[in-house]
Amino acid sequence: NVIVYLIHQALNQLEKTKYYTKTESINHEIETALKTAPSKTGGAGANYPDIKMFIETKALRKIPVMIEVKGTKGSLIKQNVDGVIDNKKKDGTPNYTNINKYAVNGAVHYAKAIIEHSKSYKEVVAIGLNGYDEAGTRIYEIETYYVSAENYSIPKRISSYTDLSFLLSKNQEKFVEQIDKIGLTDEELEAKAKEFENEIEIKLKKLNQVMQDDL
Repeated sequence: NVIVYLIHQALNQLEKTKYYTKTESINHEIETALKTAPSKTGGAGANYPDIKMFIETKALRKIPVMIEVKGTKGSLIKQNVDGVIDNKKKDGTPNYTNINKYAVNGAVHYAKAIIEHSKSYKEVVAIGLNGYDEAGTRIYEIETYYVSAENYSIPKRISSYTDLSFLLSKNQEKFVEQIDKIGLTDEELEAKAKEFENEIEIKLKKLNQVMQDDL
């Protein structure tokens, strides 16, 4: 099984850094947030990232890291035509097919669950790890995204990697420096403003309908 192999290899790479597997609790607050949010298939079940850990900086910043692993070609990431992580349908509802099928999309779903349903954590690193065999070679794909409340939970790409060594304690400060250079573009801010406007309009229409029905 490619996924089992990939997880085993990832854990070997992280052996000098504290990590938590799918069945282990990283802490009560994060586990509660993952249970409170809809599961990645849209149901009431909990969310179970394959690997969880923290990045801890010298400045005492503690950033949760959620890693989702897939094991087939084409399962790393699904973006829309604008290059945005495609976790929403046109009507604004979650696209659970993409969230469940693609590694990055699943990791971003976990990140948003933590930001929305916890008080202590307003920034999360979401990592998709995928691998598959092609022409006798095992191909590895790792994409990293930064999700934060400050950025309205818009997933921002950090970089792609060939292994997880960037998460080792000795490399974490350098990785966080990369994260801190990431901001929203004017286009992203404009798109988010439009999204807020649409959401308000939908809510007002619903409220108006309720009031009409009550008359």
